[in-house]
Amino acid sequence: MNKDFPLLAFPERLTIEITNTCNLACIMCPRHNAENGTGFMQLDLYRNIIEEARHHLSVTLVPFFRGEPLLHPDLFEMIEIASKSGLGPIQLATNATLLNEDTSTIIIKSRLDFLSFSIDIDKKNYKSTHVGGDYEKVINNIDNFIAIKKTMNTNKPEIQVSTVETTENRHGLHEFAEYWLEKVDRVRIYPAHSTNGAFGSLESSNKYPDFEQRLPCKKVFNDIVIYWDGTVAVCNHDWNRREYIGNIIDNSIQEVWSGKKYNEIRKRHIKGKLENDQTCKECDHWKMYYIKEGSIGKLYEKQNKALLH
Repeated sequence: MNKDFPLLAFPERLTIEITNTCNLACIMCPRHNAENGTGFMQLDLYRNIIEEARHHLSVTLVPFFRGEPLLHPDLFEMIEIASKSGLGPIQLATNATLLNEDTSTIIIKSRLDFLSFSIDIDKKNYKSTHVGGDYEKVINNIDNFIAIKKTMNTNKPEIQVSTVETTENRHGLHEFAEYWLEKVDRVRIYPAHSTNGAFGSLESSNKYPDFEQRLPCKKVFNDIVIYWDGTVAVCNHDWNRREYIGNIIDNSIQEVWSGKKYNEIRKRHIKGKLENDQTCKECDHWKMYYIKEGSIGKLYEKQNKALLH
């Protein structure tokens, strides 16, 4: 593209939606506004993705986003395929509602690199945000997972507990982070974003300052997102695939990645011509690439626990 935003031969990060179905109805999740139906990725399609990607071993693999991965009947085989591919780090996020001793043991044995549990600060807030979930059961599932991992004497997966900051739970976020850092490797507090169809819309704060001009979003130069049916989207905030880029059933990942449509989108970002871009024009998620932290929200890890005090 240019010296500041070169076109990589293959994306650095591969995000795969194995399903967009979920057993909860979280109020902050834009999944409810998705317009393209729901489904499960076929195992053969998933195998083809991993087979192509494994020739680029520096790729970060996030095979389980958006929907609840534990609903997929082939999840554990998918984790095994990814783990044996040499790709990594391999990441998974779950609401922990379906965890039990057997599934926990399988996940830990799979050598998954990173696992994130999505919860809330307490029962009251959880009930109002994670509609359909059972707070006590979820916390028990997470505690059991931690205990099983300890019994198996392994450092994988790295465990994160995360929550979304709201006006209702803001008062308890400090104690939430302190409590969970005694049990897990890291705690992440996300701002509400991508809600009500406003893709990538971050809550206004001093951390996300105003910029004099719109800068290119690095997602379109580094990441690729593949949905359960093989279609490719601009990024993981494009829940409705508003702009068709391609489908890896018809073409390889590399062909879509370096194709005409993707390059047109990249050129729009470089030129700042996004006023007619239905996906990107209102999004301010690009800011995370130009702030010191390089990510959204607040991240607490065991080694920087002192920052809580």
